[in-house]
Amino acid sequence: MPSPQPPPVPPSSRRDRLLAAAADFLPVVFSIGFLFQCALLPLVGKAAFHGSHSPGASRAVWAAANIRCFSLSGVLLLAVGGLALHARLALGRRAGALPALLAIVAFLVLAAPFGLFAI
Repeated sequence: MPSPQPPPVPPSSRRDRLLAAAADFLPVVFSIGFLFQCALLPLVGKAAFHGSHSPGASRAVWAAANIRCFSLSGVLLLAVGGLALHARLALGRRAGALPALLAIVAFLVLAAPFGLFAI
């Protein structure tokens, strides 16, 4: 039978408490932001660039603004995700799916301005 692990030491300094709160809160904000980013994805997709293939449909007039909004929200999401990952690793906690989600968001942010979703 393995020996029981000692309970984790509660954070003592104000910085440690703030880091522990960030390590709990920021991954949740990042995950919700990732869902929001996925909801914005159709705004920069094929229909935004080539129309819906309905009679008279063409490129959306606001497609450039959609790309700017999508990219800005992606950059903000990358910042929150980076802070969340840093807080988790600084406390020695598991990062979980944060690195994979950060890689996906980085791809989305880089692909949108280059029109890779307009294929």
